[in-house]
Amino acid sequence: MIVPKKIINKMHQLARLSAKAGELSLEIDEYFINQGYNIEELRDGDGCSLEELEYGNDVTEKFLTRLEEE
Repeated sequence: MIVPKKIINKMHQLARLSAKAGELSLEIDEYFINQGYNIEELRDGDGCSLEELEYGNDVTEKFLTRLEEE
C-alpha cells in the first residue's frame, strides 16, 4: 500500500499535537493539584470537566464558573 505524503504528514502532525496536548494537560493538572484540588473530582466526566478539553471541547469558562460556585 502506498500512503500519500499528505497523509503521512498529517500523521506526523497528529503525533506532535497529541504529545503537546499531553504536556499541556499535565501542566493544567499540576496547577490545580498544587492549588489543593482533587484532580479526580475535576476530571469526573460530567461534560464540564478537564478531560473535555482533551476532546477538543472548550469548556474553560463553564469549568471555571463551576469552580467559583464551589
